[in-house]
Parts: sequence; C-alpha cells; structure tokens
Amino acid sequence: MRVDANLVDLRTITAPFLNVVAQKDDLVALASSIALNNVVGSKDKSIIEFPSGHVGLIMSKHAHKEVWPRVNEAIYLMEASSLMSELKRYDAAAQHAKSAADAEKG
Repeated sequence: MRVDANLVDLRTITAPFLNVVAQKDDLVALASSIALNNVVGSKDKSIIEFPSGHVGLIMSKHAHKEVWPRVNEAIYLMEASSLMSELKRYDAAAQHAKSAADAEKG
C-alpha cells in the first residue's frame, strides 16, 4: 500500500486493530474493508460490521445507539486483554527473579 510516495507494509502494524465497517458503504467496498484484517500484522484484531452506509456508520441515530457503544466495548475489551498480557509477563518475570534469588540463597 502507498501513502503519498511511501510504501507502507501493513504487516508491520502490531498494535491492537479494530476494524469498523459499513456493509452498505458506497465509498469503500465491504470486501476492501474486510481485507484489511487479513494483512494487518496485529495478533489482536477484531472486525465489527454494521448494516449502514459510510456516513450513517458515524453520524446517524443508529450510530449513536448501536455503533459507538459497540466500538467502545470492543476497545475496552482490547485494552483489558492487553493489560492482562502485560500482567502475565510481569508475573512471569517476578517469578523468575524470585526463583533466581532463592537459588542464590541456597
């Protein structure tokens, strides 16, 4: 993919990725939107589809009642999952340090 003159490798995106797509989008084909999930490098990726058009996805009565609450929930869950992963890594490091200290004591 190119942005201006720069080649962008979407596989290098490793941050959690949430793809929110409109099934009746007249500007971005649904297949093109969904295809992003197949090329982004993130291990933590989600897609949410809504039965709306491009603009309706963002600023319609449906958007305020359905879309944004689901997007908020998805982001919250992604953040919670990321935090749990960090805590597990921290716990593993702490356990390793404790084992090393215990072995050193003898």
